[in-house]
Amino acid sequence: MMNIIVMGKQASGKGTIIEELTRKHNLIHLSTGDLFREEFHKGTKLGIQLQKYMHEGQLVPDDVTIKILNDRISKEKKGTGFLFDGFPRDIEQAKLLDKQIKISKVIYLNIDDKLAIHRITGRRICSNDKCAKTYSINPEGFPKPKKEGICDECGTKLYQRDDDKEEIVKERLNIFKEKTLPVIEHYKKEGLVVEIDATRKPEEIFVDLNNIFTTAS
Repeated sequence: MMNIIVMGKQASGKGTIIEELTRKHNLIHLSTGDLFREEFHKGTKLGIQLQKYMHEGQLVPDDVTIKILNDRISKEKKGTGFLFDGFPRDIEQAKLLDKQIKISKVIYLNIDDKLAIHRITGRRICSNDKCAKTYSINPEGFPKPKKEGICDECGTKLYQRDDDKEEIVKERLNIFKEKTLPVIEHYKKEGLVVEIDATRKPEEIFVDLNNIFTTAS
């Protein structure tokens, strides 16, 4: 059983990497961001509170995050291992997680701030919740829509999420440096961190990841 943490700034390619890891190694993907969005799409009181934190570029308080995460862990089958995405984000969360689950590896996908901002601010999302396809107005990253501002799949208008706007992105990058980099240092002391150059093509990164899992198994 392997429990993996994947860490990195926004736009470091975590989604692509996580999809590959969960598929190939049969890990249960636990994304706090997805869990938060799932909650506020339900329109609950907690969901409205979560949406406010996210749109302001602030971290969700530990007690709220841990409750939501633990609720989901308790519902999932055991034995295959978990892949944590977006958690832990600070030292206190890391210490709480360490008490509950033994971490096997921490994969740190590293890119610089300039590239992160370029990738994120260019992202556009289909406003049809049933589609929600992602595009980019920049040359790299997700494909450009064939018609500007319109989803190729369903013809619905594209939009920029509030937390993809530059001022929010910069705030979240500052929070990452202040809160999350110390978590990476925490796990480095345990010899668990593997740093990956995330500016490369996904297929190149996959080779490194496969080597990591082969060595760990």
